[in-house]
Amino acid sequence: MSTPDAAASARRTPASHAVPVHKMLNNNVVIAIDESGREHARQLWQGFVVGVTNPKTLAFFVAVLPQFVDLKAGAVPLQLLELGLVFAVLAVVSDSMWVLAAAAARTWFARSPECIERLTATGGGMMIGLGGILLVTGPKHGRSVR
Repeated sequence: MSTPDAAASARRTPASHAVPVHKMLNNNVVIAIDESGREHARQLWQGFVVGVTNPKTLAFFVAVLPQFVDLKAGAVPLQLLELGLVFAVLAVVSDSMWVLAAAAARTWFARSPECIERLTATGGGMMIGLGGILLVTGPKHGRSVR
């Protein structure tokens, strides 16, 4: 299989899954949500693990943070620790705001089954549209995929 064929195949694979995934998600299944404290603790732990192992977080700490360290001031590990703590506090505040916004949106959407249906249909339409775009777009003429 040539490289352009492999690229075309890789482009078609996710596109071919858009319609079945939309149909699967649009089968009016009601999802029960466990509100127990044990479930919250598990979700918190999973979120922590995802955040710590996120490549963007690691890249930030390795590539960006050292630029703000003043070598003349000494105590480089302490400076990195302090900058890391500032980053962590800002991340917690930012993520908390997103959580509160998502919880409010969930409550608002859950009030009306019609609203949920419209949201599901919109998401499904977007998935199908993006799948169609993946199918019809390809590399620009004159440029080979390598």
